[in-house]
Amino acid sequence: MAAAAAPVILDLQAAEATGPHLTLGQLIWRRFIKHRMAVAGAVGLGLLLTFILVGSIVVSEKHANEIDLRAKLSAPSGKHWFGTDSTGRDVFSRIIYGGQISLAIGVMSVLLSVSFGTVVGGMAAYYGGWVDSVLMRFTEAVLSVPSLFLLIVLAKFLGKDIQTINLFGRTFSGSVGIVVLVIGFTSWMGLARIVRANVLSLKQNDFIAAAHALGASNLRVFFAHLVPNTL
Repeated sequence: MAAAAAPVILDLQAAEATGPHLTLGQLIWRRFIKHRMAVAGAVGLGLLLTFILVGSIVVSEKHANEIDLRAKLSAPSGKHWFGTDSTGRDVFSRIIYGGQISLAIGVMSVLLSVSFGTVVGGMAAYYGGWVDSVLMRFTEAVLSVPSLFLLIVLAKFLGKDIQTINLFGRTFSGSVGIVVLVIGFTSWMGLARIVRANVLSLKQNDFIAAAHALGASNLRVFFAHLVPNTL
């Protein structure tokens, strides 16, 4: 795998060095389209989003929640494309509206995880010293937290006390917010380590020294230069 990936990386570096000036967004896009698994994942996600969005227009949520005990556990048919569940609800419709909740949890928890992991890992590498030690020990401590157990306990005891969430015209229970928070705050550690290693390399470059020489603050250097180049 490493041997196969090396020519791609070298080709990108050569193109970036000898080709026309490219913006940061163009560089990110070029590297993205060279990554076949990333492109395949994006295509799959796009098809899934299309299925859920178009399906929610064609099929109503009321139909997805209709109970017909006479048709429970029916085989796939023209009326029920994926059959029915143990209470007679249409599985195809349930997948459409259940997919909305799954995607909402996935997107929000990943955004939370990426944001937190980038800040922790980047700050640890940029400031170094005791800041790096404290943040990395904190990262290692969070690694030992059993996320599934924490998820079950918090959803059980706090889910009922949190108000429902209205998002895109749908109402989600408070336990959805608990799931997002737990997944987001227990899955950022690996990313934080990757960002830390990358920022340690980037902060030695000349453009960072030039930014400091021009009077840029630490926050500006971090968020305007280090974070975008870490993408």
